[in-house]
Amino acid sequence: IRLWVDALCINQADAGERAAQVLLMQFVYHNAAAVCMWLGTDDRFTAAAFGLVQRLGGTESQQRHEPSELFRPDALQRLGLPPFPSPAWEALARLFERPYFRRIWILQEMIAAPRTSQVCCGGECAVPWTALVHAVAFLHRAGWIPAINARFGDGSSSGQDNFSFVVIALDVSVAWMKGAASPAERLAIRRRAQAARPFDATDPRDKIFALVGVVN
Repeated sequence: IRLWVDALCINQADAGERAAQVLLMQFVYHNAAAVCMWLGTDDRFTAAAFGLVQRLGGTESQQRHEPSELFRPDALQRLGLPPFPSPAWEALARLFERPYFRRIWILQEMIAAPRTSQVCCGGECAVPWTALVHAVAFLHRAGWIPAINARFGDGSSSGQDNFSFVVIALDVSVAWMKGAASPAERLAIRRRAQAARPFDATDPRDKIFALVGVVN
């Protein structure tokens, strides 16, 4: 198979090459057969976290669920989910603490990647990208994210958490997939992309470059 690994295929020391290639990244992701979203090496939480992602992604996500249901064992059992709190929920929280989910560059991967893409962690663990999307969307709609953060979070007072970063990315993605044929549609994408400003970037200039392909 042919792989594109931007950290290797772009000369990171050549500013001119990086500037030219960054304009092509949307094309690369959008035309790939699949994107491997690499979270890093696995740990003792990974298998349980990916298992819960699969179960959350397969729930009847269109039904309405209330925040209080997270604390009701009968409601979780009916959805095929483990009781809260439990090691599986802690594993999920630890998965989303990974730096990948805070990086500004993930927007392009999340928005343009085909539905066949995989989220990978370590040598054996992988889940479909669509399962992770559905899992986060379900947690957001159900209002369960604040309780998960309160129980397993790092105690940060910033108001930002990695679940919320994924929700922002999905919100931008929805606007992007609707198209940009009209000025109003293009403006909608740009306004939603502004919410990505708190995302992390090693180089502050990446706060701009990482969004060029998305908003253009």
